[in-house]
Amino acid sequence: PRLVQIESEYRDRNLKVVLISLDRPSFAESLVPEFLRQYGITFPSYILDFWNRRERNRAIGRVVSGFNGGLPLTVLLDEHGKRVFTHTGVFEEAALRKQIEETLSKTR
Repeated sequence: PRLVQIESEYRDRNLKVVLISLDRPSFAESLVPEFLRQYGITFPSYILDFWNRRERNRAIGRVVSGFNGGLPLTVLLDEHGKRVFTHTGVFEEAALRKQIEETLSKTR
């Protein structure tokens, strides 16, 4: 719910939020759509189905170097695709908002 709120507050300042779920196909068909509806998530959402943890970690590691396998994972990229914030576990809202503000203030 906090991420949905943050997205709605910063949408007009060009913040783009993408949700990526790493779930089994059975969850993808039943639980994930219900979760999206329950929280009113309207931003792009994707489900990645990996066969095993090693494959999943390798894929995430391509985006987040040094990824240790912890989830949930929150990543903030600037307008050039450079990673400016990474947090494993439930994010601290104040820290994420601070980084969003700093990142958006540096955009053109």
